Amino acid sequence: MIVDVNTSVRILEKISLTIIVGIAAYLAYLAAYIFAIVFGGLFTIIHVGAYDLILEHDLYLKLAGIFIAFVLFHIDNILAHYTIEFIKNIKYNFII
Repeated sequence: MIVDVNTSVRILEKISLTIIVGIAAYLAYLAAYIFAIVFGGLFTIIHVGAYDLILEHDLYLKLAGIFIAFVLFHIDNILAHYTIEFIKNIKYNFII
């Protein structure tokens, strides 16, 4: 039986590239989820602190709490949006 070496090499290259791209896509998904979980948790902790400030009697602490909660709400939404867009686009960026 005669084996075409060039065809075999090309097939092995495609198989190995597919495996590498699959691993890279999985790691990208994993990184995006870890990013969302870690920053979501941190923002939740800071939000709780900000809401505690809102319940204070001092006007300046109330205003600081409102400002922190407002800013974090928008930052959290922006990070969630871009994380979701990143996850959606992973499969399209790694097509062979």
